[in-house]
Amino acid sequence: MFKHKISTYRMILACLGACTIFFAVGCAGKNTAPILSLWPAAVITADGYDADWPETPPLYHDTENRLSIRAMNNSQALYVAASVGSQPLQASFISGGVSLSVIPEHDPEHPFTIQIKGEGRPQRPRTNRKKEMNKNNGPGQMPGFVMADTLTIIYPHGSNPMDMSFEEAKKLGITIALTENTGRMVIEAAIRFDAISSLEEFAPDRRVSLVLTSGQNRKDKPSDNRPSGMGGGGGRMGGGGGPGGSGKGMKETTSAFEARLNLILVSGPAYEGTPVQNPF
Repeated sequence: MFKHKISTYRMILACLGACTIFFAVGCAGKNTAPILSLWPAAVITADGYDADWPETPPLYHDTENRLSIRAMNNSQALYVAASVGSQPLQASFISGGVSLSVIPEHDPEHPFTIQIKGEGRPQRPRTNRKKEMNKNNGPGQMPGFVMADTLTIIYPHGSNPMDMSFEEAKKLGITIALTENTGRMVIEAAIRFDAISSLEEFAPDRRVSLVLTSGQNRKDKPSDNRPSGMGGGGGRMGGGGGPGGSGKGMKETTSAFEARLNLILVSGPAYEGTPVQNPF
């Protein structure tokens, strides 16, 4: 009987251990915990070729869509580089457009958003030719496609979206670039804190969500939907929603794909290198 009790006890411990592992893996897969950003060791140029990120590990990775997102910040700006290997997801960005939002944890209803409109459908077969949309670090045109030559900025507390050229945005401290090289799409952005809000709101040590979406479809009615702030990270195709606009009467936006990275902005060079938390 004593041996039987020991056997039963071991079985209970094994079951509890398995449940604990299952729970831990499930939580890690959802990436609900914010991850520390990194501090750049050199100047980052957001030209769409991510050459300034060779040793920077991705903080977000979607194996199915071959999407990785890296993020860094210093005391002046936030830097983001996304690499897309999946051809269907690339096509979604090309046809539906690209949207990158910075959502503060303390004020999730007022994200800062950059949008590049998609072209809707391919204009001609792909080639190896590359074009620059403008000569000052604007996004390169995707081969075989014609992307918009303007972008839309939605400020956290602005009344209406603002359309502007890439050069105009750069003068305001907002640079975004989109290129394709050897079958890989790169979306790279540099956003100065003082370009989107006061340093008090977007200073280091703040928690934010980076949300990358594609396949935008605007509806005519005002949106009642609002961003969910620091929700768990993850990528999904075919989902509705996505970061909403700011200001009364904003049109609703739905997205074919959404990737979310929950981030803690770091405060100094001590955070160069590998992040403290890495769920992958």
